[in-house]
Amino acid sequence: MDRLQSSDGTWATDFAQLLDLVPDLICISSTDGYFKWVNPAFERVLGYTREEMLTTPYIDLVHPDDRNATSSEVVEQTTGRPTWSFLNRYLAKDGTYRWLDWDSMPVPERGLMYAVAHDVTEQRRMEEALRESEQQLNAIVNSTGTAIILIDAEGGLIESFNPAAERLFGYSRNEALGRQADMLWATPARAVPAIDPGLLDFGQLVLGRRKDGTTFDGSVLLSETTIGSRRKIIAALRDITSRRQAAEALREAKEAADTANRAKSEFLSRMSHELRTPLNVVLGFGQLLEMEALTRPQMESVAHILSASSDLLALIDEILNLSRIEAGQLTFSTEPVSVEALVVEVIALMSPIARAHDVQILNGVTSRCVVLADQQRLKQVLLNLVSNAIKYNRPGGQVHLDASSGEHYARITVADTGRGIAPANVAKLFTPFERLDAASTGIEGTGLGLSLSRGLTEGMKGTIGLESTLGEGSTFWVDLPSGVGHEAPTREHDGGGVPFQYPAHSGKTVVYVEDNLENVALVERIFGFRPGLELIPVGQGLLALDLIREHIPDLVLLDLHLPDISGFELFQRLQADPVTRAIPVVVASADATEVQIRRLREAGVREYLTKPFNVKHFLEVLDELLSPET
Repeated sequence: MDRLQSSDGTWATDFAQLLDLVPDLICISSTDGYFKWVNPAFERVLGYTREEMLTTPYIDLVHPDDRNATSSEVVEQTTGRPTWSFLNRYLAKDGTYRWLDWDSMPVPERGLMYAVAHDVTEQRRMEEALRESEQQLNAIVNSTGTAIILIDAEGGLIESFNPAAERLFGYSRNEALGRQADMLWATPARAVPAIDPGLLDFGQLVLGRRKDGTTFDGSVLLSETTIGSRRKIIAALRDITSRRQAAEALREAKEAADTANRAKSEFLSRMSHELRTPLNVVLGFGQLLEMEALTRPQMESVAHILSASSDLLALIDEILNLSRIEAGQLTFSTEPVSVEALVVEVIALMSPIARAHDVQILNGVTSRCVVLADQQRLKQVLLNLVSNAIKYNRPGGQVHLDASSGEHYARITVADTGRGIAPANVAKLFTPFERLDAASTGIEGTGLGLSLSRGLTEGMKGTIGLESTLGEGSTFWVDLPSGVGHEAPTREHDGGGVPFQYPAHSGKTVVYVEDNLENVALVERIFGFRPGLELIPVGQGLLALDLIREHIPDLVLLDLHLPDISGFELFQRLQADPVTRAIPVVVASADATEVQIRRLREAGVREYLTKPFNVKHFLEVLDELLSPET
């Protein structure tokens, strides 16, 4: 520094102070192997004093592995060639090595080198850590069983292809690199089989294409990243073909087993129900006879009936253990029926529903009209027709019931002031499950009511039809054999001789949801021992739902096998409605399996009565649930 002088010495002093402040290592070295001058940064970075730096051969401070390269670089400096970005490691006073990045300008004629060094130790450590991480990552990528492919997002070219990808697609790494990634997917697009999402390890389902043209089902996860300034796509993919095939085979086997189990259960359930239903009538009426004041021979006969029936019931329970397969056959009890009395009963039941829809029901049956029909079946038909006339009416509309009698046939009509039915749709009305404009009207139903009504009417040797005008309304008519000359019997409960006391249930109502008329007749007879109770029999679930919501009975007696909805679904709807949730429900079913009984009890039914009924137990359940304390 002695030579760095000016005439007055001031600028040289300023320059020296500036070099002392520079963070980089600045030095002047000689080809004799010693530093001639070093700035304070050497002491800050390496820890040596200036004196120690100037008196120690600089090659002694260089890492042994870097000495040969450093010596060669010094030799090159003697030729006058400058050095740019030469890396070596220098020993610090604390025993560690620091990476220095050198730039040097030689002055051969003076045997000197002017040099600046940047401490890049931390950068080198980061680079080494990154290089180590990359090596570890490459080891993982190359050893994994998952095909991992790096794709340039803009050009779609493959930039990385691990060994698993080579095995999966059949391409070598060199064959894949630089080619379009589209070659790995089936083209043109082919249908991908449906697959359970649970089978996917990750991502989404794709159809992969191998080098030989074969395809496979793949589960792929795509993620995007940025390397440098370019977007990259990382695709991680697995072949799940065998897994999908195994899962599909397992699913098919399970479905087949479930179908077989359901068919078996349904067969046993319906078969038992078919056998137990008539037996319910035999045992039920037999128990009622037993409660009458009979002669000794009569009592013995009844005892034989009950004994044989009980033996048959035990045999059915042991062999089938479930209910019947529905036979699809209906029985009819034809008798003279007063249309006037029946219409009054139907109107009484449907009036609350009509009021809720702002519809008025008018009774035009003024003359004495008798038909030959099954009273309960005819009642079910009229309830269906009136229910539809209310639901498909307009606010403020009317439903008009009338009847006329001829020599051979009598006609009952149900007319409404609703929207009417288009001629093209008339033929569809009596088709099972056909619900015209169901989506637009939002009216609840199954489309079974009219088809069932036609079947019931035809079973009573009658016919059913309609006349309709769009925008004005519809008139449904039922023609039945005339009962001219026949006297319709009055229906009153006869208590008979009851061998035990019964409580009074005056004013209480029970809705009995049952489509088998023999069972209805039996329960009506049983209710004869409880004259204070009103029994409302209903043959369809949805119609029963409307009646229950409007009448709010004290008890619902429910069969599980109904023509439109199941009894269990009806029970669930009652439970879901705050208006009907508190009404006690008693199931009366021929399905006597423990699984079924437990399921219904756990669901919330108050009692489960199995058919054939034990009449005394039946009455005890009524007394318990309808007593004032309940």
